Amino acid sequence: MSTSLPQREVTSERYFSAFEDAYFKRFTYLGKLRHGFHARNVGDATGLFKKNKKEVEVIGVQSARLSYKAFDSNFVTKADLTTAVDATSKPGKVRFSVTNSTGATRFLSQVKVKGLLVKRISGEQGFLHDSFQDKRSIRVNGRQVLEVGNNYIQSRDHCREVADWLWKFNRTEKSIYTYDQEGCLQFYQPGQWYDLTWTAGIEVISAKVKCLSVETEISSAWGNRTVVAWGEVEQNWTFDSSYLTKFVISGAFPQGFEGDAVLVASDGYTGNNAQYQCDGSNDEVQINEAIEWVRGTYGGGYVLLSEGTFVIEAAIEGLSGVALLGRGDGTILDRNCNDYTIKCVGGSGTEKTDITIQNMKMTFTDSYAAAVIYCGYTDNVAVRNINIEGLEGIGIQVENCDGVTIADNVIDGNQVESASPKWGINVDECTGVHVLVNRIRGLYSTATAISYGIYVEPTTDGLIVEGNIISDMRLVNTLGGVYGIRVTSARGSIINNSIEDIIGLHDGTRAVGIDVGVGDYVSAKSNKVYNVSGVGLWVPSGTGAQIIGNTITDCGQLLDHANCEEAAAPHITGDGASSSNATITMEDADQQHTGAKSMKHAITATGSTSYIRFIDSRSTTDMHGLSVGKTYILSAWVRVPSSGGPLISEVLLAVDIYDGSWSATTSGPTDTDVWEYLEVETTLTGVTGVDLRVQIKNDASNGEYVNWDDIRFYPKGIDNTHENNFKDDGTNTQFR
Repeated sequence: MSTSLPQREVTSERYFSAFEDAYFKRFTYLGKLRHGFHARNVGDATGLFKKNKKEVEVIGVQSARLSYKAFDSNFVTKADLTTAVDATSKPGKVRFSVTNSTGATRFLSQVKVKGLLVKRISGEQGFLHDSFQDKRSIRVNGRQVLEVGNNYIQSRDHCREVADWLWKFNRTEKSIYTYDQEGCLQFYQPGQWYDLTWTAGIEVISAKVKCLSVETEISSAWGNRTVVAWGEVEQNWTFDSSYLTKFVISGAFPQGFEGDAVLVASDGYTGNNAQYQCDGSNDEVQINEAIEWVRGTYGGGYVLLSEGTFVIEAAIEGLSGVALLGRGDGTILDRNCNDYTIKCVGGSGTEKTDITIQNMKMTFTDSYAAAVIYCGYTDNVAVRNINIEGLEGIGIQVENCDGVTIADNVIDGNQVESASPKWGINVDECTGVHVLVNRIRGLYSTATAISYGIYVEPTTDGLIVEGNIISDMRLVNTLGGVYGIRVTSARGSIINNSIEDIIGLHDGTRAVGIDVGVGDYVSAKSNKVYNVSGVGLWVPSGTGAQIIGNTITDCGQLLDHANCEEAAAPHITGDGASSSNATITMEDADQQHTGAKSMKHAITATGSTSYIRFIDSRSTTDMHGLSVGKTYILSAWVRVPSSGGPLISEVLLAVDIYDGSWSATTSGPTDTDVWEYLEVETTLTGVTGVDLRVQIKNDASNGEYVNWDDIRFYPKGIDNTHENNFKDDGTNTQFR
């Protein structure tokens, strides 16, 4: 037969016996000791304190290693010496040795012992933790002091167990249970802990309990009976990771700092105030430990990264309430893995919250396309002042997040072509998004997919994309595309951004400066768009877009196949190409300005001019879709070989116009064996015929050749005759 007694007072003396023989060290907890529990009296414990003159003792160095620079007699750096550490020969001492087995003289400089200082709190100094304080109890009952601990260095596991048990024991009311059964239950021992699982009616008990007493009655008349009293230690006992918020014991944890911040030092950092020391290999381990420490100890705070390079070989994992802060470009996170550099990932209903990533530089030893910073199901997240250099794939990516700020970052692809699409910033299924004052540049891709400077996929209200500068993006493929900004959400605002040099030369549909997207009631205001080889600002669909005060110039591409990456020759859209005295070799892989191929142009008849025209035929009455009175620019890149090529004076890019007679405006190269940019500008005043061409003059010899690449023809200025600066395919678009 079993009964459950009502909750009642259990004095602390019954449960503190396991610690009464230990030497106590001071710890102060401001909070509620519930249901009659009391700590030992301070006066009773003071005799057990060990007092030292120093408040903090340095008692050792963790992960100690010898650092130095070695040179030969010519001051050439060498790395051929052997370093050893002997920590066993002499008690309490460590010997470092450097062995030179090269047979040559070596000189050492900057010799240092590096490691993480191990500190112990001594004297009367203690730790004040109020992360779990019960403010209502403090107002009603005042502050109550609990002092526990010892004066010995403890293992991390020991600290976890002691801290976790003490916290759980003191934070909740406890119950006493009695168990009455026939027979002699002599195997229960007072003071021992047991697991109690008990079902009685609708009550289910699962608890860790301590045996308080065992009473056995022996009767010849009634038989034997045993009554066992159990004192609850913890209901539904589980270990959790918040132990660090409860107690800090001895020198097993990083100490010597104040407040909710820790410093993680790079391998090259020379200061002595760090709580975590990296060694240049898998440095994410120490950074993650620091993040866990701050989260566990204070519920949030700051992890500071020193100057120097941190080698990242797995993702750094952000936790709620923790800000990861570097020291600007002096703090470098160099990724060497197929993983994110930093990730913050929660779940639907279990979102992470209040995370900041700020003030550091990202570089790459790897060449993977994984996002540099990734946040999923993370609310109130801010990514600020991050310098991403040499981007291969996605820079900053957030998905399913509420309250997002991405501001003051620099994302640079370094003009390196990669096979992956490049996205500077990507936001998907988020709310309350601010993408502000970022600088994105140099994103070059050969992928068949689309690259974006900023891409905001479907979100709800609260999107602002403002003050960003996006430049020098390039697609070097026949498929895919390149967009400065694309927003597909409803009611977003695209304000005061600067977009320039967005180039995808295959045809006029591959590059877009700003794509307002498919969402309704999106506003594009006061943006500046310049030199986009497609459409400057495009409303592809959607209802009620507002287009207000934008400046868009020099956009468009009126040629097809102009990046010379496929079999068809470049020509005006809807027209065709033609040639005379020329052999055209498309997809020539021997030379290329961008991408993998170019157009090889060889003369076939000495004494005759060789032409490749970007029109189907030359006629005095054919404008090939161009508008009279407008100004156009034809540009191309050319390479003249010093061996096998004509003279540079024999090579021309030309626009020929007919206004009663033919007259040409031309541009030619100035050097050999290099790619040069040529440009011709022509205004079609009173013109009835137009001819666009490249040519090798008749003075060249049969078989001599040049290579052409990345050809473009577009209207100059704000003229929108060809819907090159602005294109509206939406419904009820508003203009102001």
